[in-house]
Amino acid sequence: MEALARILGRKLQQLGLFRYQLLPAAANPLSPDAVPENALLLRLGPQGQQEEAVLRCPCGCGQVLHLPLHARRYASFRLRWDRWGRPTVQPSVPGCRKRFRLVRGRVYWAKY
Repeated sequence: MEALARILGRKLQQLGLFRYQLLPAAANPLSPDAVPENALLLRLGPQGQQEEAVLRCPCGCGQVLHLPLHARRYASFRLRWDRWGRPTVQPSVPGCRKRFRLVRGRVYWAKY
């Protein structure tokens, strides 16, 4: 059942029904060139815990955003995903122009 949900999630993403998808975790630090458009990458720590989510700014400027998930000294973000593989990041993310929310794989820009 889980495999079917992931296949359907990929098809929905290809149709443009949501923008971001969850890709396999990367164990090493990521270079900006390694972050594809419309993807959310995870960087894992030494014990396999989620350390950081990495994505490109959704405005199209190409800036790479690093969101700490397991921070000790800084505020951290929470990452969840549904059975279709669509990620949700809380709280809102500071982009290059204004804040946005990533909910079930879709970007919602702040109104202010």
